[in-house]
Amino acid sequence: MKKIVLSKKKLIIILSSVFILISLVVFALFPKKSNFLVKINNYPLEKTNKISKADVDYYKFSLEQKNAIDSFVHENGNAGLLLQFKLKGVSTKVPAYTDSIGFLYQSDFNKKGKLLKKIEQRPLVTANFYDFKNSTFKILFSFSKSLDVPVGFFIKSKSSYKILYTEIVPAKIGFDYVSQIPLYAYSANGGFVEKNSKKIDLSGVALSLAADNSDQTVMPKISFFIKNENSSNVNKLNFTIGGERFVLRLKPNDVFSLPMASLKSPFSSFELSDNQDGAYSVLVESSDNSVLKKSSVLKHPIRPIKSDPGLIIDWPQKNWRSKLYELYEWDKFNGVLIFDFSDYKVQDDFLLRLAYFTEKKGYRGKLLTDEQLKGKHGYNAHDYSAIGLEKFFNAAAKFDFPLNKYELLLKEILIENSILKAEENGYVSAIGGAIVSICRETPLYNRNALFAHEGWHGIYFIDEEFRNVSASIYYTMDKVALNFLLKYFNTYPSLSYDVNDVELMKNEFMAYMLQRPVSAVGKYFVNIANWKMIQENCKQEADYIINTEALSFVSAASMFDEYVNSRWNLNAGRIGLINRQ
Repeated sequence: MKKIVLSKKKLIIILSSVFILISLVVFALFPKKSNFLVKINNYPLEKTNKISKADVDYYKFSLEQKNAIDSFVHENGNAGLLLQFKLKGVSTKVPAYTDSIGFLYQSDFNKKGKLLKKIEQRPLVTANFYDFKNSTFKILFSFSKSLDVPVGFFIKSKSSYKILYTEIVPAKIGFDYVSQIPLYAYSANGGFVEKNSKKIDLSGVALSLAADNSDQTVMPKISFFIKNENSSNVNKLNFTIGGERFVLRLKPNDVFSLPMASLKSPFSSFELSDNQDGAYSVLVESSDNSVLKKSSVLKHPIRPIKSDPGLIIDWPQKNWRSKLYELYEWDKFNGVLIFDFSDYKVQDDFLLRLAYFTEKKGYRGKLLTDEQLKGKHGYNAHDYSAIGLEKFFNAAAKFDFPLNKYELLLKEILIENSILKAEENGYVSAIGGAIVSICRETPLYNRNALFAHEGWHGIYFIDEEFRNVSASIYYTMDKVALNFLLKYFNTYPSLSYDVNDVELMKNEFMAYMLQRPVSAVGKYFVNIANWKMIQENCKQEADYIINTEALSFVSAASMFDEYVNSRWNLNAGRIGLINRQ
């Protein structure tokens, strides 16, 4: 057998390799415990350096952690430090808010990387750990947009605490009591942790999240979660933001998002006034940045902001992304786009030709030139199905009809949002959904009814069951009352509906029954029946409505109201789940 002789150098290399291999195995089986881990995208990084001085523990991120955090902030646009605490031993009760958390910055260290003896005052999240003894809780402290990304953090406390979990996450502000471990989230200006509190300071939101709607940013949203396991009833959540009072109607386990752009004073205080128990989570967080996408030609927004109609009706125009219009998608009904136009002229630029092509008696199916449209009135508010939109744009493609730049922008918006699909040679095919529009030139007292009217049309276009229910009520309607309504539709100049289109009539009948609260329906139709023009055109039917106090319409409205309330938590005259008081 040949004898193998190893040189001293080779022996050292082999032994070193064996030692490293054994060390890796041991480390894998028995990983070294660290005081603190940062997780970014669930990737655990090496332990953080910890320095303790008196009652303060200083944690500095490792170079690897810092690079990963910088990347997270760059990609996400914002960030915050999430700490999950377990209180082990709590000192005897001391004055409130003596425990605090703050960020460390590069300026807090000298050139050699040593912590300076004295650091400047800065925003803190403060608490009294005594209130959380023998419990576990989370604190989220959001970074500041205007300052450098932190290189670490410190905790000042006389209590014995343990950090169970840490992660760099998107910035949030508010509270979340959905899980057994409560979350208290703060903006970059810090705040006070009050156990089980449901107050939120929104004054610092703009320090951590977008302050306005611009070409590069979109304002954050407030997400609500309502939980009530012992009841199926609707919770009416009353709250104030910046002096504005709101009522939010949600069923148990409902989620609701309130875009902060809809608020008149968004960066103020939030406070629940009634029925607080149902609000398990209220968190301010980033909105979807995809809404920043604009038309390649006219540079106007083509992606909608998801919102509830109750916010759209009085949305501050200063927060619009375009001076011409704001574009929304009904958050409860996907595929229903809502345009709010600045004035009637802009609305006509987009929709007047479409109105005559789709609905106007004597003009349906015809593409009118700009000259032919001069002096003609469309509607103060509009609604169109995907099928109707397809027919209009395909007719224009077939005859090579010159549409204006706003109609072409509308087509781009419809394709972008999958209402229509682009085909060859300018043709389109309907996918589904609908558009509705209202206008800021309409006085607010009438704007609410018009918006409700158009909103019901939007639902009608996308929901077959609703269409079937509408048809059943329509066909069982008092014939005299129905004839009155059809004559009104046919003869009133600003309407001029094609009453021979039965589907259109069922749709309009439904919308007129639901556009106002049931309590206002009788008076509304009696008032119309008394108009001079109506008396001249259909006196017999009009007198019948007056003498019966429009009871047939009130009955129909009541049936619709019961249906939409049980199915969608909506009501006649109310298409939103939230409203300003």
